[in-house]
Amino acid sequence: MEKDRILALERAALDKWKEGDVTGFLELAADDISYFDPSLTSRLEGKEAMTKHLMAAHKTFTIPRYEIINPQVRIEGNMAVLHFNLQNYDDKDSPASRWNSSEIYVLRDGRWQLWHSHWSVVKKQK
Repeated sequence: MEKDRILALERAALDKWKEGDVTGFLELAADDISYFDPSLTSRLEGKEAMTKHLMAAHKTFTIPRYEIINPQVRIEGNMAVLHFNLQNYDDKDSPASRWNSSEIYVLRDGRWQLWHSHWSVVKKQK
């Protein structure tokens, strides 16, 4: 099933990410990807810009464990939207950070590619 395939691609990239390896997301990225994360003041356009941004953090962090919460994949034609919450844990297995993620994939030449990626931090509730 295509929904399971897309979720498996995302999990594989996150498995690399938790080891500080940013290349999993770069391997998924389409050449014309657009990208947002909280460290940016504006959107990045293109794989080259995303590569430059992410490689600055390559192998500078580790995340002992993560959990994908409530993933949903919606597919329409050659486009798919994956959205979920990501819970990261620290080395004491305590919640460390929580993220909202929206990923848009496009099917090109039989391969799902990440076409847009948007990450935002979930603020702690008071």
